[in-house]
Amino acid sequence: MRRLSALILAMLFLSICAVSAQQYSISGRVVDSSDTPIPYATVILLQAEKQVAGGTTDAEGAFVLVAKSGDYELNISYMGYKSHKQGVQVLG
Repeated sequence: MRRLSALILAMLFLSICAVSAQQYSISGRVVDSSDTPIPYATVILLQAEKQVAGGTTDAEGAFVLVAKSGDYELNISYMGYKSHKQGVQVLG
């Protein structure tokens, strides 16, 4: 099994931008260790072990999620790869 952690830590670019009052977008790109995009990977944002946002990456491995300010765990999974979890803090 290939590891998503190297690809996520090396190539995941989180940018947090204001969307509207107290709502922020969390965006990134999921790639493997050779910088190849991972299309249609599952991306889930959890807070206190409850899902608050989720979706899949597009054909280029990009994703955008919307959430309020707070501390989250970003979970990324894709068949054939080891799942990756990463803490994310959204500051308002």
